[in-house]
Amino acid sequence: MVRDWTTLHHTYDGLVVQPSATKPDGIVDKAQCIADLRAHLDNLYPSTRKIASAVPGSRLPDHIFHDYIVNVVCDQYTLNVRAYSVLFFLGPPPDDLAAYASH
Repeated sequence: MVRDWTTLHHTYDGLVVQPSATKPDGIVDKAQCIADLRAHLDNLYPSTRKIASAVPGSRLPDHIFHDYIVNVVCDQYTLNVRAYSVLFFLGPPPDDLAAYASH
């Protein structure tokens, strides 16, 4: 069952109907609304293909690409509740530790 969340007077940015999906008569173009939502989600959560294609020197075929899913199992108390990050690289990691955030 799907409920109308707007009755709670709250919505999410991606669910707001964009001007491009509203026809001059005020009717919402459902197909355009869905296309706008897909574009918003792709920007918010880019695919591995989009990230990998931004890597300098990468050559990815346009018609074939396998996306990756990485599952990480770790003990949250390993470092005595200190924050830590798990990094994954498409290709070798940079030599300069300061450059990790940009790879």
